[in-house]
Amino acid sequence: MGEYFTKFFDTADFPPRWYCGNWSEFLGWLHIISDFATFGAYFAIPVVLIYFARKRDDFPFTKLFWLFGSFIFACGTVHLIEAIIFWSPIYRVSGMLKFITAVVSWTTVIALVRCAPDILRLPSLAMTNERLRIEIEQRKADETELIAAKDDLIKQKRELELIYESAPVGMSLIGPDLRYIRINNQLASINGLPQEEHVGKHLRDVLPELSVEVEAMYREVFETGDAKLHFEITGRTPSTRQQRTWLASFYPLFAEDQSVSSVSSIVQDITDRKRIELRLKNSEAVALAASQSKSEFLANMSHEIRTPMAAILGYADVLLGHLKDPDNRNCVLIMKRNGEHLLSLINDILDLSRIEAGKLDIELEKCPLPRLVGDIESLMQVRAEEKKVRFSVEFEGLVPCMIQTDPTRLRQVLINLIGNAIKFTDAGEVRLRIKFVEAANPPLIEFAIVDTGIGISEEQQKRLFQPFSQADSSVTRRYGGSGLGLVISQRLVEMLSGEMNMQSTFGEGSTFIVRIPMRSIEGIELIEPDLMIRNLAPEAFLATAPWLDCRVLVVDDRRDVRHISQHFLEKAGANVSTAEDGQQGIDAAIRARDSDWPFDLIVMDMQMPNVDGLQAVAALRSAGIEWPIIALTADAMKGDRDKCLNGGCDDYLSKPIDQAKLIRMVAKYTQTTPLEELRLARTERVQALKATLIEPPTGV
Repeated sequence: MGEYFTKFFDTADFPPRWYCGNWSEFLGWLHIISDFATFGAYFAIPVVLIYFARKRDDFPFTKLFWLFGSFIFACGTVHLIEAIIFWSPIYRVSGMLKFITAVVSWTTVIALVRCAPDILRLPSLAMTNERLRIEIEQRKADETELIAAKDDLIKQKRELELIYESAPVGMSLIGPDLRYIRINNQLASINGLPQEEHVGKHLRDVLPELSVEVEAMYREVFETGDAKLHFEITGRTPSTRQQRTWLASFYPLFAEDQSVSSVSSIVQDITDRKRIELRLKNSEAVALAASQSKSEFLANMSHEIRTPMAAILGYADVLLGHLKDPDNRNCVLIMKRNGEHLLSLINDILDLSRIEAGKLDIELEKCPLPRLVGDIESLMQVRAEEKKVRFSVEFEGLVPCMIQTDPTRLRQVLINLIGNAIKFTDAGEVRLRIKFVEAANPPLIEFAIVDTGIGISEEQQKRLFQPFSQADSSVTRRYGGSGLGLVISQRLVEMLSGEMNMQSTFGEGSTFIVRIPMRSIEGIELIEPDLMIRNLAPEAFLATAPWLDCRVLVVDDRRDVRHISQHFLEKAGANVSTAEDGQQGIDAAIRARDSDWPFDLIVMDMQMPNVDGLQAVAALRSAGIEWPIIALTADAMKGDRDKCLNGGCDDYLSKPIDQAKLIRMVAKYTQTTPLEELRLARTERVQALKATLIEPPTGV
């Protein structure tokens, strides 16, 4: 082996190939030229492979390319040595080179075997071409979409530019240095400068009079990044001589680092709107003043009408108590009946006025349904007997024993409807049917008033619920009436959250249906009522009226009201003193207290000259007088009861004076209600009133 390497380049041991064998010149050069040509090709191939591998780093198996290049180059070198041996017999170099070529060849084989699975997983040329075709088509589609999107963006930009320029409000864009970046024509007109003269100018150069206020808002938006909305600015611009008002909003625009790069503003001239708002406020103030005047007039008229009616009806009751002769009693009863009819008409007119003015109270409370219906039947049975018409009440199935409603207003509605049914029925019957509709949502109490009267035609039904209107003029002449009952009833039912419907056939009769929703039926017993009819005649009341053993002060500026009140109370056993106005009432009460013979109760009229009722009550409470005080008023205004109770009174009685109510109320506060309970109730009302005054109104 040592001799091999020492004689590696020694050619003395071998002759040149030309001299080995019988080589012809053609055959020798054929071998030589072929070997040189093969070497050239084998040299060029690895150069190309290695160049490709270096340029295409993304191509897989680049190391395999280097190995292939080495194998082919080694093979080419072997052919080169074979050509050289024809002249220089370097057989030892040729052997070593062939050995190296064999090693490189087997290394390449091993590498190919190891890489074969990965190579086999590579897509075929057809698949590659197909993938390339799909990618080209996708790129074309993407390019088409990009072109379309670009066209849409250009279109949208043009549209936005058009909107920006033609907007009825002013728009601008201000940079951090408070210089205009862009502005639309509307705001340029407001500022009084052409658009092109705004760009690059500072805010204070364009709006010298408004710059301090406007700059502060812009700086705040730049510093905080929060929008400022609906900010009113009042002043003048170079284009306006008079002060105007603008509504401005400022919106921040953010850069990539979330800093405010610019601020966009929207400005609208609201000068005309502010003037309209001012006129509306003035009109509203005038309307409120007119409404207040109307309310005061309504209260005064109610007081002026009801007060003499109280005397007329009261003295009619007094006469009935003194007269024994049937003819004389009949005359007084006729006077009283007509007085009550006149009072009913007055009440209808006042109720309609109060409803239209929003001054009518609805006070919900629990009341027993059978007793309510029994009271109505007792009242209406008398009218039906006078008209010689049958009147009956029917309960269909079980009904709640208690309902939550305004019993006074519901009674008023039913009495109106039943009274109309009796009035327009000459023969036959009138029925009141009561039914509980539990399946409804919410559950309902349904009252149906069915009559066999004259009926109403379809044409007449269209104007039936209009104020001061009846079916036709012949009805008014024959049956009388103001035409207010149905209107009031319908509106009262609506105020009770209910509904009223009617069905009628001309010449056969009518059915009026009132449905009142139940607030809740939880814990309310359903019963089959045993209707108890109470005798409401004055004689029946006088037989059961409580006996009074108390001292009462009646304060009223009307002599007739004082005397009739005094008569009712003294007849029931009370000791009564009177006073003509609030000041006399105050003096009388204080004298009685200081003389150790105090009054047990005071009946105080609310509307009196000099010192009115509320002022008198306030003075009495300030003087430490804690006796029960009953307010006496015309009951014309919404909130009268609350006003009296909040003013220091303990209860409320409306004119004309109902003898039964007056005596029951006096008995209640002098016999069954302790003074401590009254003090507690007054304290609670004062605290509730303070709470309403302290709490801010909602929705502001």
